[in-house]
Amino acid sequence: MDVREHFPTDRDALRIVQFDSCRGLEGWTVINYAFDEFWDYKYRQWLAAPQEPGNLFDTPEEQAGAFASRWAMIPLSRAMDTLVINVSPRPGIIRDALEKVQRDRADFVEWMEFWSWFQSSCGSSKVGFPKCSEVLASDRFRSVPIESSCL
Repeated sequence: MDVREHFPTDRDALRIVQFDSCRGLEGWTVINYAFDEFWDYKYRQWLAAPQEPGNLFDTPEEQAGAFASRWAMIPLSRAMDTLVINVSPRPGIIRDALEKVQRDRADFVEWMEFWSWFQSSCGSSKVGFPKCSEVLASDRFRSVPIESSCL
């Protein structure tokens, strides 16, 4: 089924698409899951492709970073209202850049560690699954920006 031929008609409906296929699609709330892994994938993709001799002033790594960054702008610009960016806890260029954005724009960018939020919402032990499932099904969970690789 081509997702472009059908659109969600229920306010709770979700549409999941691959990063490479999201051009031209928009949503009120967009979750970019494993966004740092997508950037790394595009970076490696450029390095692995045969390259024409080009800019003498940029290294292949700089050109790969520019390529990955241009691709990253596509999923970053799909949200009409709320953008949630999920990254892994490992250090990296994307995580560092997002942490800097959050520090510089803390008035409208919130950084959340998902597991810490989940534990505070469900209790400190991992045992309370009925309570946790209630939290996961609640409107509060659906409206919280998430940062983690735990999902």
